[in-house]
Amino acid sequence: MSKYYIQVEASLAKMFEADPSFAHRQAAAFVAHALLAGIVFVLLDSPYRPLLPLLSCYTLPVLARILDFPVDVLEALHNFGNALMCIGVAYYLYGQLPALVTFVKDTYVDTMLLTIRYGWLTLATLFWNKVFVPTHFLAFWLIEFAVKLTESYPIRDGPWYLLVLHSSSAVCASPVTLIASSVTVAYFARATLVGAQVLLHGTLAYPNDNPIHSGRMEGLTMLLLALQTGLTELHLPGRAAVLLVILFIVTSSLLQSVLEITEPVVLALSASQTRNVSRHMRALIACVFLAVFPVWLALQLAALYSVDFWMMIVLSSCVLTSVQVCGLLVVYGLAVYDIFHRTEPWESLDDVVYVTRAITKGLEFIVAVFVVGVGLWESTTDKWNWTNASILLVHCYFNVWQRVQAGWKSFVLRREALRKMQTLPEASAEELRRHNDVCAICYSEMKAGCRTSCQHFFHRACLRKWLYIQDKCPLCHTPVTVEDEHDVPAGMS
Repeated sequence: MSKYYIQVEASLAKMFEADPSFAHRQAAAFVAHALLAGIVFVLLDSPYRPLLPLLSCYTLPVLARILDFPVDVLEALHNFGNALMCIGVAYYLYGQLPALVTFVKDTYVDTMLLTIRYGWLTLATLFWNKVFVPTHFLAFWLIEFAVKLTESYPIRDGPWYLLVLHSSSAVCASPVTLIASSVTVAYFARATLVGAQVLLHGTLAYPNDNPIHSGRMEGLTMLLLALQTGLTELHLPGRAAVLLVILFIVTSSLLQSVLEITEPVVLALSASQTRNVSRHMRALIACVFLAVFPVWLALQLAALYSVDFWMMIVLSSCVLTSVQVCGLLVVYGLAVYDIFHRTEPWESLDDVVYVTRAITKGLEFIVAVFVVGVGLWESTTDKWNWTNASILLVHCYFNVWQRVQAGWKSFVLRREALRKMQTLPEASAEELRRHNDVCAICYSEMKAGCRTSCQHFFHRACLRKWLYIQDKCPLCHTPVTVEDEHDVPAGMS
């Protein structure tokens, strides 16, 4: 940081005779140096802790500049600070040499014992658990980011978010800092998911233990994309542009995870009869955010970069999230209307919900097919390669073929359920009197119902909804078939 400060001062001294930001820049540099020295002084604890204020020797160039020393003197003061620091470190190591030798000897003995008893794999696992501590990487990234931010702040030219992006991309210059950046993204994703949980439930009493929603997937996505694009090998500002695209992709994945947490809560609220306005409002706020923010994100991304096959995959992910949330809001509205604004149950509600979800799935399918079309069109250009072809095949299988299979299976089950319900006989009053029990699906009193071929009784609407999912009896798991008139027992006709 001191070396970079000297370079900035030398370049600005050549450009301006009267620098208007001189005082502001010197104050920021002095505070940054003093703050960093203070952090190290607090974190490190040893018998030689009084030597740690030597870190403040790097404030000498700043003090010299404040006192109007020439720029040529700054380099000599920086080298003097380096020499003073080397002397202090050497003195510290000399004092710690006996303890260091003892530590190395004990570590060697413990390592050999562990290897003999448990093997090299256990030793490697223990070493990994000792070295890879996520909080250490997070603290390391925060310090690096603060240093880069301090270096870039005096010469900033643009809004604050470009300064943050430039500083973040400047940190990703080595494999270690890349891992630290991925861990930081994982922590941010975890905080976002916990915040969504607090918003929906109003408390942390319902923790989400799903490892997919722990933030690790977003951190791993960041790391894999950075390795694939060679982020650490790029130079600024190209690295900042690539990092921005990676962060867009990670954000779209994070929004999908938030939707997976939000959807069951919204559906549970729509099915319950709770009149807690606060819970409904919190769920609606989350849904509106998930419907609007992905579209805004896609528009920003499309405005910054040219739309190709890879960019279309990212944009389609954002659009699909908004489409799914809109379909969820419609289903929620229909269920709330049925519960709070109708005096009698809405018999055709399930059909309306099915049509709504079918339209949503249809829109998702259209978006997926459009992405395939962009990929096929791009295959005729020089940009196409085997990586694009493999991604297109994976997209076709998961987002096109599996959607077609799921939609067709749902359609066939509903068609068969409707056909069976039209042929199942109505239970007579005498049969219901002898049955003298509630519907096994909804646990409500049976004033009317139908009889299956296995001689079980259910509400016709309840059984129809059950058969939409599977074609077996809820009680005995016998396949529900169409009953012929001559198959009915004499006592039951």
